[in-house]
Amino acid sequence: MLERATAFAEKDSLHADDFLPLLEGRREGGQATGDVTAGGGLTLQEVERAAFIQTYLRTGKNKARTARELGISERSVYNLLGRHGLK
Repeated sequence: MLERATAFAEKDSLHADDFLPLLEGRREGGQATGDVTAGGGLTLQEVERAAFIQTYLRTGKNKARTARELGISERSVYNLLGRHGLK
């Protein structure tokens, strides 16, 4: 799903609206519009993890830059590193 979202992205980084074209297709066939995991899709946690790791690696594992790009505190970066087993 991330590869497809990247193809739709018009910017250098992925944002929530980049996933909308992909999620629109999941609404067909009687699936709930708010059910992101319907049909084997990604959970919100999986999307968060992928976006965080992608940004962290793209910034050369620079925690301050990762925080700036994601709009979160550096402390949150450390918390996410621990949560995703990247310490």
